Amino acid sequence: FMEHLASWGYVVVIVDETSAGLPNGNGFTTVYDWFIAGHAAGDWQADYADLSKIAIGGHSNGGVNATNVLINHPNDIDAIVYSAAYPSDNFLLPHDVSGYSGHVLSMSGSEDSDSQPADVKNGYDAFTAANCGVYVDFDGMGHGAFGDYDNTAQPVGTIGRADATSSIKHYVVSFLEYALRGSSIAVANLLLPSNRLT
Repeated sequence: FMEHLASWGYVVVIVDETSAGLPNGNGFTTVYDWFIAGHAAGDWQADYADLSKIAIGGHSNGGVNATNVLINHPNDIDAIVYSAAYPSDNFLLPHDVSGYSGHVLSMSGSEDSDSQPADVKNGYDAFTAANCGVYVDFDGMGHGAFGDYDNTAQPVGTIGRADATSSIKHYVVSFLEYALRGSSIAVANLLLPSNRLT
């Protein structure tokens, strides 16, 4: 997914934080701080990255932990992408995203028993001040479809790997092309049924 996104000219930084704590693992924040500091110091980031257009996101627990960065830097993050994920609803450490005014893409799968569609939708609905929100529930998609891994406990779903991957690529790129670059073609890809994958 991220190689595809990079092919559209995005600088992509991947955080492998499969063991992060709920709901506020520090891996995303550490990488974000490193990236911003490197940019300020004139490292390679300064030549490629535009700090006025930053998106974050994650799959499952990765999305929960990405929300922590959003909470700590709401004015610096222009968009967030949830892949079978949502802000923490842990009653001890809930994420309050009601004041975030950026762009939100939230994707769930009808066959996902780990991040159930109703929970993903509730998390999406918590963004009451978002500038733009897109929620997609993919028919036949399981939890494993949102990542590039094989886990019998988290199946891809009846949609199959190829169609799941194509669908996710379509929505992530279209959403970011609109949210960060203002593309009218991307808006059509998001909103017009005739432009969506089947």
